[in-house]
Amino acid sequence: MIKYFFIFLTFIHGAIHLMGFAKAFNYAEIKEITCPISKAAGALWLISTLLFILTAIMFLSDNKYWWIAAVGGVFISQPLIISCFKDAKFGTIPNIIIFAAAVAAYGVWSFDKEFKDSLDLVLSSAGTGKIKITTENTANLPPSIKKWLERSNLIGKEISKTVYLTQRGSLRTQPDGAWMPVSARQWLVGDKPGFLWKARIEAAPLVHISGCDRYLDGHGRMLIKLMSLFKIADSAGKEIDQGTLLRYMGESVWSPAALMSGYIKFEQLDAASVKAVMNYGGTEASGVYRFNEDGDFLSFEAKRYYERKEGATLEDWLVTAEPGGYKEFSGIRAAAKLAVTWKLKSGDFTWYRLEIDEMDFNREAAEYKNAD
Repeated sequence: MIKYFFIFLTFIHGAIHLMGFAKAFNYAEIKEITCPISKAAGALWLISTLLFILTAIMFLSDNKYWWIAAVGGVFISQPLIISCFKDAKFGTIPNIIIFAAAVAAYGVWSFDKEFKDSLDLVLSSAGTGKIKITTENTANLPPSIKKWLERSNLIGKEISKTVYLTQRGSLRTQPDGAWMPVSARQWLVGDKPGFLWKARIEAAPLVHISGCDRYLDGHGRMLIKLMSLFKIADSAGKEIDQGTLLRYMGESVWSPAALMSGYIKFEQLDAASVKAVMNYGGTEASGVYRFNEDGDFLSFEAKRYYERKEGATLEDWLVTAEPGGYKEFSGIRAAAKLAVTWKLKSGDFTWYRLEIDEMDFNREAAEYKNAD
């Protein structure tokens, strides 16, 4: 509804500018405009019309560069309105609306461009070809990991070294904070550790937050922008490196190639638990995977840095799979509903709940090069 209102507003606003053009060239008697308009100004009124109509058409067709035409239209229109302010002052209102929407669209475009650069880096690190999971090449894995692979219908499957998935869910930034809807896409590289996660968080009506979490060459970066434009956080450093490494380990239950790459070392602790240690890019971290008696993944727990105003502290970080939250993707069974919780001294803080809608084990990294 908002989309079509904006298209209607922009089109009508542009069409009204024809009045200034018609008056300047004496094509019609325009009683609503009492100020004199030269032919040069009349040509500018016409150009504004064309730019606003072009904006409406580009917006309707989802052209990501529509904001360029919109900004051009506003920049020509507003001085013309000021020159006939007594008659045209109310044209300022749609100009403000159109300009604000254009700035927001520019923010999305610029954030997406930065994301695309990161995606190219992550995908360039991925190897080519696929791997086949067999009883022979999984023989040295702990019993619980092998049972999980069997339970997931992975034995005998040939899969890509890069896994792509889409998520939806909700998150909050404080234990007592409001839940905000989230949609996200993610690429996980298995043969050389790395991932890229891009999310859009609906913070309030017409207000969104864009987030991008990257792990590449052993280093992490977390970028968060309000309206995709105003930077809220741009974090890097040893704490982020440790956190993204642990996130990579926890999410490797979606990337069998990662578990088999050799970067993660395993130790069977008991019938249901496996300790995992990963040392990569100068950072080492460990965690524990837990499985049920059927072989389903239950949780991954580790000590991860938790950001506070006073500084980051190591806290228990827990990823849990919801019972009954499994789905099959191309015949592969995977945990599709999960929750992420900080187990703090003040109490458990579940900050993210997600569900996977799509998971692709078949396409190679090069096939995602032109992803939007």
